[in-house]
Amino acid sequence: MALELRAYDPTLHDRFLDFPEDPSFNPSFPLDYEQLTGIGWESGNSQKQYALISPCHAVFAAHNAPAIGSRISFLSTSGSIVERSVSRTQSITNPWMSTSDVLLVTLSSPIDRDEGVEPLPYLNLSSEEDYAGLPLVVFGSQAKAGEGTVIDFTTINVNWIVSRTYRFNYTSTDGGSGDARLASGDSGSPSLVNYEGKPSLLGIHLATSNEGDVQSNYDAFLPLYVDQIDAIIASDGFRMRPRVTGQSNLTCASWLASPVAIQGKALELGFALTHNSGIETGNLELDLRFTEATAPDAIEAEGWVVSGGGTHWTLRRALLEGRVAPVVRAQWDAAPLVDSFQPDIRWVSDSSEEGTMAISVDLAPSFNSWAHEFGEADEMADPDGDLMPNIIEYAFGRDPLISSSAQAAGTPPPPTFVIENGIATYSHPERTDMDERKLSYVAEWSNSMKSGSWSPTEPVGFSTSTTPYLPDIPGFTKRQLSWPVQGGHQFIRLNIEEIP
Repeated sequence: MALELRAYDPTLHDRFLDFPEDPSFNPSFPLDYEQLTGIGWESGNSQKQYALISPCHAVFAAHNAPAIGSRISFLSTSGSIVERSVSRTQSITNPWMSTSDVLLVTLSSPIDRDEGVEPLPYLNLSSEEDYAGLPLVVFGSQAKAGEGTVIDFTTINVNWIVSRTYRFNYTSTDGGSGDARLASGDSGSPSLVNYEGKPSLLGIHLATSNEGDVQSNYDAFLPLYVDQIDAIIASDGFRMRPRVTGQSNLTCASWLASPVAIQGKALELGFALTHNSGIETGNLELDLRFTEATAPDAIEAEGWVVSGGGTHWTLRRALLEGRVAPVVRAQWDAAPLVDSFQPDIRWVSDSSEEGTMAISVDLAPSFNSWAHEFGEADEMADPDGDLMPNIIEYAFGRDPLISSSAQAAGTPPPPTFVIENGIATYSHPERTDMDERKLSYVAEWSNSMKSGSWSPTEPVGFSTSTTPYLPDIPGFTKRQLSWPVQGGHQFIRLNIEEIP
C-alpha cells in the first residue's frame, strides 16, 4: 500500500517522475529537491523511505528494519543514483534506558560531499511545546508526500518497545486536500518541517490508531534521541545536524613542519583548523587533495577520523569546542620530485560555510631528484666509467651517463689545480643554490694522504673567492681556493655530501 492522501495529485505529491524505474526530480514538487537528496529508498522495495542523518547513517523504524546488505538509493543533485548497502542496524535506547522503535542504519561507506547527496538536519527547538502546531511534510511509500500538523506528544508502548512520539491526525470527513495518513508499509519513512525555508527532520513513522472517523498517526520524536544517536556515530566523526545553530568561523593555517623542504627527503606539513567562535560546532570535514605525483604517505590527526588515502584524504570530527585549533600533519617519506605543488584544502562544519585555502609548497632540488632524471639512484655509482661517482657528477653539474671527456657545451669544466709564482690554486664548480639543496663542498688537506690525516684546517695564507664562468653557466660559479706553497708534500681533496 502507499501513503494515502485526501486528494492525491501526482504533480504535487510525487517527489519523482518515473519512480522507481527511472527516477528524476518532479519540477512541480513544492519543496526544493536539492534540500531533499538525503531521503532515499530501498532498492527493490520502494515502500521504504530512509532519512539520511550523516554521510554514513540513516534512521528508520526498528520493527520494519532492513536486511543487512539491502541497497539504499539516493537521487543526487545531478540526477544520478547514489547507492550504499546496509552494513549494520542498531536499536536506539530511550533516555530512560529502555529500547525504542528508533533504528540507526549504518551504510557501507560514507557518501562523499562531491556525490551530491546531503544529510538532513533535524529541527532542534527548546521544548516539546515549541513543536505543537507545526505543519508537517509527511513522506511515505512510493516517494509520495502529503501534509499533517503536530498535535501533541505521547509515549507509546508496543510489545514492550517504548517510543516517545508526536501525533498528527487524519479526519476522513473533513480536512485539507493534501492531508496524509499512514498506511501499511510506511513505517520508518520520515516527516519533515519546512522550518524557515529549510526542510528539517522531525520524526519517522511508527504506528496508527483509529477512533471513529479520525486516524491518529504517530512518529518517533527524533530530537529526543539525538544524544543517544550522537554517542554512537561520533566514532565515525559525525553528529546529527541541528537546524538551529549559531554561526561559526573556521580558518585554516599551514606551515612547514620539517626543518627543510627538499625533493626526495622526508617532509611534513602541518595544518591547523581553528574554530574562532566561542560556540561548539560539529560535523567538521577537512578535505585534502593532491596530484598523483605529490600524494603524502600518511596523515596524522589526533582526534580526527581519517579516511581515504593517496590523492584524496577526508578527515572528520564530530565536535569541536570553541576557540580550539586541532592540528593535522601530512607526511612524506620522500618529498615529491617537483619544484612545487599546490594541495587543494577545503573544510566545512554544520554551522559554517565551506572554506578553502590555496598554498604552494616549494621544494628545493636534491641529488634524489637529479638522479631520478637520469635513472641513477646510487650516490657512489659511476655508470659512465669516468671515475666520478654520481654525487660528484651532481655537485659539478655533469651528466652521469657521459664521460668527462665528452661533456656537452655549457657543462661546468672539471676541477683544476695549478701552481704559479709559489701559489697553489684549486678551482672547482659549485652550485649557486648549494645552501638550498643542502649540498656541502668542504676542502681538506693532508701531508701524507694517510687515513686520519685529512683535516679541513686551512693552510697559512689561505684565501677563497668565487667568480662567474665566462661564458656564464646558469646555476654554477667557479670556486677558487689559494694558499702559499710550503715545503714537503701537500695534498688537497674535496669532500662533497648532502647535509641531512
